Amino acid sequence: MKQGEKLPGGQTLLSESKYHNEKIFLEFIEQCDETTTNEPEAGFELARHAPAFAEKVAPTVKRPEPLFVAAYSVLGTAHRAIGDHAQAESTYDQAEEHGQSLSELELLDLKRRRAYLRLAQGHQDEALELIDTTIITYRIHGNLSKRDFLGRCHLARGEINRHRGNPPQAVLDYATALTHLDLKQSGFYVDAALHNLMIALVMCPNVDALRQATSILKQAEKRTYYKGDRLAKYRLKWTKALISLRFGATRQAIRFLTTARDGLTKLGAAHDFILISLDLNDAYFMEARPSWEVQALATETYDLASSMSANQEALKALTQWRDAAAEEQLTDQVMREVRERVVAVRGRS
Repeated sequence: MKQGEKLPGGQTLLSESKYHNEKIFLEFIEQCDETTTNEPEAGFELARHAPAFAEKVAPTVKRPEPLFVAAYSVLGTAHRAIGDHAQAESTYDQAEEHGQSLSELELLDLKRRRAYLRLAQGHQDEALELIDTTIITYRIHGNLSKRDFLGRCHLARGEINRHRGNPPQAVLDYATALTHLDLKQSGFYVDAALHNLMIALVMCPNVDALRQATSILKQAEKRTYYKGDRLAKYRLKWTKALISLRFGATRQAIRFLTTARDGLTKLGAAHDFILISLDLNDAYFMEARPSWEVQALATETYDLASSMSANQEALKALTQWRDAAAEEQLTDQVMREVRERVVAVRGRS
């Protein structure tokens, strides 16, 4: 398979022997996770083939146990994503049964997934304890030259801390994840870390945490994968802009936002383009830009989003923003409503 190319559906993978190898199987597991996150129902339909696919691939490897652990782990995650927590627990138990002969290190990804399940079940303290144990175990016994798994764990830790009401720690966790994640191996997780970091930054009142995040992001920015992925690069610039806003460096924030927004426009990333435009609107208000500049921004955003074939519901929200700006009736309440409507579109996608 070529890099970035999607695998065929589950039935095709099962029926055609050319796909029955470990490399394709591992690509399939990653595709299940990404699809499950973006479209839970579609992800479940894909992941339900994982155990049968493991059966097909098992004769081609010396140690088939890791295949079955991965298969039931990803299926358990799909059950969690569609809200079936009891079945997720049961499926994770099946994964653990298949891994009885494996080392603790080889079962760490299952622990990471269980931490997300504990969070979904409302057991936040247990989730944090589980992910912390996973991170410590990997740091002691894992191959630290391969840090991608640590990045995935810190991404999970960020989610847990954000839901526990600790956005400063979540900011640090997401930023730390970005120093470990490998774009070629985990591009989807890099995007998730950047997206969630932006959410946590908006919630974060702690200046010290923001300073630490800034330092960590400078390290992340130097890593080569940001040079090769323009979407990640623009999202990182966007994140730095939000930090600048929190420090009151409005002009710097506007400069960062404008650069990132222009880049996202060229990439045709409609949803990100709309959200960053709303952040730029906030920065304009903080700098007391004249109303005609806000009107121009709202109108331009609507026009460009339309040309990118943005979601119709998102365009309706932009119409609300554009019309309110034109009538000079743009209030905090209106902008909250616009943002909520736009964010809800991603939540349904």
